[in-house]
Order: sequence, then structure tokens, then C-alpha cells
Amino acid sequence: LKYGVPPKIVRLLIGMHRHVLVKFDIDGVVKMLEAILGVKQGDLLGPPLFDFYIAAIMETWRVTSTYELPLFRTRPDFQMTGRRPTTSGEDFTVGDSEYADDTGLAFCSRADVDEQTPLVMAHFRRWGMEIHAGVLDPLVGSGLLDFSAMTPLKGSKSEVLFCSKPLHMYTDPETFDGADLSPILLPNDRFMEIVDRFPYLGDVVARDGGDALAVDARVEAGSKAFGTLRGCLFSSTSVSREAKRAVYEAIVMSIALYGCECWSLTEPLYRRLRVMQAQHFRAMSRVTRMHAWEHHISTQQLGRELGIPSIDHLIARRQLRWAGHISRMDYDHRLPRRMLSSWVPHSRPVGGPAMTYGRSLGKALDHFLLDRERWPELAANRAAWRAMLRAGFAPPEFRPRPPSPPPRPPPSWLLP
Repeated sequence: LKYGVPPKIVRLLIGMHRHVLVKFDIDGVVKMLEAILGVKQGDLLGPPLFDFYIAAIMETWRVTSTYELPLFRTRPDFQMTGRRPTTSGEDFTVGDSEYADDTGLAFCSRADVDEQTPLVMAHFRRWGMEIHAGVLDPLVGSGLLDFSAMTPLKGSKSEVLFCSKPLHMYTDPETFDGADLSPILLPNDRFMEIVDRFPYLGDVVARDGGDALAVDARVEAGSKAFGTLRGCLFSSTSVSREAKRAVYEAIVMSIALYGCECWSLTEPLYRRLRVMQAQHFRAMSRVTRMHAWEHHISTQQLGRELGIPSIDHLIARRQLRWAGHISRMDYDHRLPRRMLSSWVPHSRPVGGPAMTYGRSLGKALDHFLLDRERWPELAANRAAWRAMLRAGFAPPEFRPRPPSPPPRPPPSWLLP
């Protein structure tokens, strides 16, 4: 009821799950038992009901827990870069992220991780849920043996990602100035490893906050998908280019660019993706590198013959499609919209970041000839925004204004 579900629907759901019998047939022995936990196996109601359940678990956790949370500041504009840290705005915190049964929590210190992790596990246990953790030898848990000297009895699916400062801020970058990266020891001989990378929702979150690991993982996955279909489809002379293009964009590019909407891409990362696409274009056109070099055949020419846009265009289109969704969200009630124009109210360390999401999205806007100040006006009209993405360029009224010409030098006869 709290989440807006009509009372009648709630009563129907309760009635459907009040008396559920499960039939067991083992070697001819039939037994009927009443199910008192969960939903019916294979029931379509399972995923949405679980979403409500995990939301209730995390809401009660936020109410009952007290520890420092990552702090952000935001304003209801669309400025995504170049903001001073002292700029006034509305402060808010982000402590957790949930998608189905994948839950991530953010802590600001090792002490908070050591203190709060057992409490989180106990909180989930009270709701009938279990957070997976590894199992240690009892001698390790008691301190009689060193963890690094032996293999755990069972690995942990739950992991802790240590996010470091820029390396130049450490006196000893190799040890992060002696940071404690030993496993998190938990009650009952359980533990969680501290890792330098973590796969989350199909992407890879790295210790340094960059996207190099995510790009490498996507390039590898996309290349494997292309290689699987290369012999029977992409390099076949009996398959039309139209069919190759349709399968390439629907399968290979969907795999290779999964999650690119949130990437902050530097030029070296763009080059890795361009090299992958160039290899695919040559294979589909049955052109070797030597042949392309001798006859001056560019990747752009092969792409035009195949009718496939460049990977820069595909990335920009995906990023702008996602940015349009976020811009239309309600600022007061949707976290992605607040995060879009947020910043950290803390002085930036010495040395500029390699790339930020705002600058990366700015590249996508420039690729589509969109004015960086007026794009939210066009994105507010979903139909017009989608038409712009299909066309590949912005309408004339939303393009950047041409720079004013430089002032003409004074006539020579006016000079002293």
C-alpha cells in the first residue's frame, strides 16, 4: 500500500498465497506440503513482489543504521562539468543501489565496513534473506592461522571494492599508504574479500573509477560474439550486406556497447573500440589489412559500403538516448536526475581527472551538433529527441551558434 499498489490488488495477492500446497513425488511416494515461504515456482509475480520485498528491507536498514554516507550536492540545472566545489546547492547522500537481488552499499571508511557488514547480514537474516559470504577454517577465524597462508573452505560471492584516491596523492602508491586490504572477517568463520574490480549489473567497477576494465571486457565479449558468427554469417559470400548489418547492430554492437551510456571515454579507450570495429568491417567486407593498406581503403569507406555507422556515432547515440531519459525524470523524486547535475562539495585534488561523465556527454552532444546549453529543451520532447537520434544530427534551431568573427583591424591610416 505504501508504494501505491491498490488495496484490492494487495488483497488478491494475499489470497493467492494464503494456502499454497506443493506436491512432491519421489519414487512413487506422493506428499502434499503447505508452502509458507516465497511464491510459486515460475510465478510471473515473483520478480515484482521481490522488488517490493527488497525495497522494504533496504528502507528499514536506512532507518535503523547510522554511519557516514557519501555526500553529493546538486542543483536543478543541467551543468555537468566545470562547477566550483563551493557552489551552493542541495546536499543529498547515496548509500545503496539495488537492482533485483543485486545490492550494493557504499561506506566511507574501513572502520565502517568492519562495523556495518555484520549488521547488514543480521538485518537481512531477520527478513529471511542471506548475504553470501565465504567460509574460513575455524583456526583462521580464531587468529591461530594467517588467512594468506591457506585457501578458504568456500569462496565469497559478496565482495568489497576499495576505491582509492589518485595514485599521486599517496606517498607509497603500491600500498596506498599502508591501507588495510585484508579480508573482512565476519562472525561464524565467514569472510569477504577486498578486490580491485567488481562486476556489477553487467559492467565492471574499477578501483580507480575509470572505465578501462569495462571497455576491455566489452571488447572481449563483442569479439567473441563476432567470432562465433563470423564463419557462418559475417564472412559468408551468400549472405547479403543488409543481413550482416542487421545482425551486427542487433547482436554484436549490443554486446560490445552494453553499459556505454555511463562510460567516461578517453581517446585511448575510443581507439580500442575503433580497432575492434575496424577488424569487424574488414572481415565482413573480406578485406585484409594488407589489401586495405595497399589500396588505401579506410574504415570509414568500409562502413559506408556496409551501411553501419561508426562506433563513435553508435556510442554518442546511446549516451544521448539515456541522457534524454534522465532529463525528463522528476528532479524532486528521481535519483538519476539529481545525480546528472551533481558534484562533490570538496576541493578537487591536484591534477585534473582523465575524463568525467559531463565531458564525455559533451563529446556526444558535439557529435550530433547539439548546443550544450539548449539540449534539455529538445530532450523534453521525446518524439523530437528520438527523431533527432534517428537523423543523426540536431535540428538547425538547436545547433551551436557560430562564433562571432574576430574584430577587423583598424585601417592602416588610423595607426599612429
